[in-house]
Amino acid sequence: MYPVSKLGKSPRAVGKLKEDNMFRKRIIFYTNLFMISILCNACVAYSDRADVQSTHSRYKRSLPSPEEAKVALDKHNEFRAMIGDEGEEPIPSDMRFMTWDDGLALTSLTYAKKCIWKHSHLSERKTAALSTNNGENLWTGFGDLAINFDPAHGITTWFNEYKDYDFYNKTCTPGKKCGHYTQVVWAKSYKLGCAWHLCSTLVAEGDVLKDAMFMVCHYAPGGNVEDEEMYQVGERCSKCLSLDTCPDDRLCHNEKRDKIIPLPSNPGIVAGGLVAVILMLALFGGLGYYVHLKYGISKSKLLLAIRKSRRVSSSVALNENDVTTSTITKADQSTSVSDALSCAADSDRIAAAKTNGTRLSTINIDTASPD
Repeated sequence: MYPVSKLGKSPRAVGKLKEDNMFRKRIIFYTNLFMISILCNACVAYSDRADVQSTHSRYKRSLPSPEEAKVALDKHNEFRAMIGDEGEEPIPSDMRFMTWDDGLALTSLTYAKKCIWKHSHLSERKTAALSTNNGENLWTGFGDLAINFDPAHGITTWFNEYKDYDFYNKTCTPGKKCGHYTQVVWAKSYKLGCAWHLCSTLVAEGDVLKDAMFMVCHYAPGGNVEDEEMYQVGERCSKCLSLDTCPDDRLCHNEKRDKIIPLPSNPGIVAGGLVAVILMLALFGGLGYYVHLKYGISKSKLLLAIRKSRRVSSSVALNENDVTTSTITKADQSTSVSDALSCAADSDRIAAAKTNGTRLSTINIDTASPD
């Protein structure tokens, strides 16, 4: 049996209670630390996403303005509609009309900000709505080309590669590039998104470019597919799909296909904000629980312990009173028995004295007869 403390708890029980409280505090501390780290990461992601989707000037990390996007889109559709007019390339019969996509523009911007002169991974070109193997074209320029940047200039540079491409043999002049051109006029591509970023330093093909403008365009679905034709040859729009229309007599339009896909309502910001709110609630909940453990449960247990201590003290006092009362009762009973025995002895002596005629003066009880 452990000795009982003033609070009614054994030292071992009190020590166990302290260990439990310390364990709870550690759990809460590390849990809150983990949640704070996640919250910080969410805030960083939130800030980065918000910065990407800001509407600053074209020289900063921002999406093209509607006017700039229209320039890039119109230039693509212009070249797609005019191919074959000069007779150097056959006329396409299934060339699709392109529409702008902010999702592809965002993936283009995300990669342009990296200032890396090489093609991105396929996974970096996907969007929530366009998750196919999307295509990509890159362009860079410095000096006046960067200061007076015009997306139409870079797109024209890509298209001019047609001079070195043999449509029927699917070959490019040795030492030349033709892949940009074939992507621009790839018939099955119908969504376009471009963006550009001014890089302080860009290493391109062994040259270190300072303050270079880096333009990236993503296409869905992607072109330059092996063993596939850029387009089918024939009369314009003669091989459009059954639900397509050809209002300009050059490009295949489709209401469903050409529908503008809205950029999700800042998914990164919404998700980051939601995560931040949840984590903040969890954080305050954890802190509240910690305060409750420290100032709520401990005090409650203390009050209960004090009450129990009082009950124990009262019980001990009652037991002591019972013992005292019992002792007094036994003493009284002993005295009464002694008195009774004394009285009995005195009576016998008085009776004997009367018989012998002897007067006793030492008897405490006055039993003498009148003279």
